[in-house]
Amino acid sequence: MTLPAPLSPSQADETAMSPNAPHSGPAGLRLLPSGQSVLRLVERSTEARTPAPRRTLEKPPAAPRQASPPVRQATVQWDELLGTTIDRFRLDTKLYADEVRGTFSARHTRLDFQAVVRVLHLDAATPAPALVEFLIQQAHAMARIRHPHVTRMLACTTYQRFLVIVSEFAAGMSLAERLTHARILPEAQALVIAQQVAEGLQGGLQHGFCHGGVCPMHIRVTAQNKAKLVDYCWHMPHDLFAARHPHDSPPPQDLVSAALRPYRAPESQHTAAGDHRADIYALGATLYHLLTGQPHAQVGSIVERLHGASWPADVLTLHHVNPQVSHATSELVMAMLAHDPAQRLPDYRSVLTKLEACILGLRIHQVRQ
Repeated sequence: MTLPAPLSPSQADETAMSPNAPHSGPAGLRLLPSGQSVLRLVERSTEARTPAPRRTLEKPPAAPRQASPPVRQATVQWDELLGTTIDRFRLDTKLYADEVRGTFSARHTRLDFQAVVRVLHLDAATPAPALVEFLIQQAHAMARIRHPHVTRMLACTTYQRFLVIVSEFAAGMSLAERLTHARILPEAQALVIAQQVAEGLQGGLQHGFCHGGVCPMHIRVTAQNKAKLVDYCWHMPHDLFAARHPHDSPPPQDLVSAALRPYRAPESQHTAAGDHRADIYALGATLYHLLTGQPHAQVGSIVERLHGASWPADVLTLHHVNPQVSHATSELVMAMLAHDPAQRLPDYRSVLTKLEACILGLRIHQVRQ
């Protein structure tokens, strides 16, 4: 018995489409009309039934799923807090507010005295609970600073999703407000204000605290020319945002940071670096502004634009900008404004000694006239 010749591919396709097409047999055999069988691989049918195994690379272990970034809460309606009592302080008047914080004038419900309450929105910064607890402990430590020229910290606590800081109310207006009315202060008055602020800074340093934000905005002066350094806790919103989630959007434009920039020491312009000598620099920059009507940094940028980088060093001296200021006061301020911290006056004792000498020299000069 002889087998028929195998069909060509074209003949096989024609046979499969004919009315007498063979039906499928077992084990992949196709039966022909003649009753004889030929082994024929049907590729499409075979691939559909038993797909060929695919070679795949072994997947690396899945990385731990990152937590989704926190969703920033809607902007706080600070006016809704008016009339709220927090730790026995009733919020009466809104003084300032932005996306992060609100500042209120408040009154103690039992002792009936006025205070300033700063409310920081924790959801806007998403800080770690340990950081919030650290800031509360730091505020309690600041409460030990009791000086006639420093506003006292009264309380620090949490309320709902807020960090609440209560401090003593300081009467009068800030030096920033006063400079809008009088561009330049009399030399004797400016020296007395600087002396009182230096005493307050010395009192804070004795408890281990530097202010870090000395500027006209943070100095309030009463009608009796008594100065008080306010806001030893000004940095807390910055600390909260410095530790915010990396996916969080940046904080809004900070009014305090903009006000501080012309008075900050070179070593602490972009970082929190610096010690009490940075406060000495800031006090010198404030005194320079009081006696010339403009910040030292602003004068430097103007002179550099006019004369280039080769202008003489004495152009920025206080006496050169305002010749009515005594040479002693000019030398004191420029010593406080030394670019290198090692070249500045080293401590508040040196600053106060020179301030007293300048004040005494002005009084002697007035008597002689």
